[in-house]
Amino acid sequence: TEKGLPRASRPALQMMRAHYVIDGERWNDPAAKGDPLDAAAVLRSTPVELFVHGFVALKRGDKEQVGYALAGLGNPRAQGDLPKILEQELRGAIASSQGKHADAIALLKLSAEAEDALPFEFGPPAIPKPTTELFGEVLLAAGKPAEAVGAFKRSLARTPGRSRSLIG
Repeated sequence: TEKGLPRASRPALQMMRAHYVIDGERWNDPAAKGDPLDAAAVLRSTPVELFVHGFVALKRGDKEQVGYALAGLGNPRAQGDLPKILEQELRGAIASSQGKHADAIALLKLSAEAEDALPFEFGPPAIPKPTTELFGEVLLAAGKPAEAVGAFKRSLARTPGRSRSLIG
């Protein structure tokens, strides 16, 4: 848990947890089970925590928790590129899960362009689920495998060897 950790260590733990849950698709793992969000918890959460919570809630079918995560990511206090990219990613995943693939593709194109414009740092991507990887998965779900290959190649160019992109 994060209790007892120095404040500076918490973002690293949050990011490791995010990659563990999302990369391994561990939707029911204890690491994925955070406390339920409410309006107060949303204000205390980081964009990465909100995204992971919302993505896991989507996979579990918990619409209420997805809504809280989206509200937090769309909060005007959540400034910068990262919350906007994560919100678009989550909205794209939601649209795809509802069979609205054209909407999902449009959202994820915008999100991928914004993510591509972010500076690349050494190490895992700052975004737990690279947009181009999610975009490839949505394209596959939409019955567009040739386009999906391009998205997965784009993801691998930015994050070489990433297992979920290789699987795609």
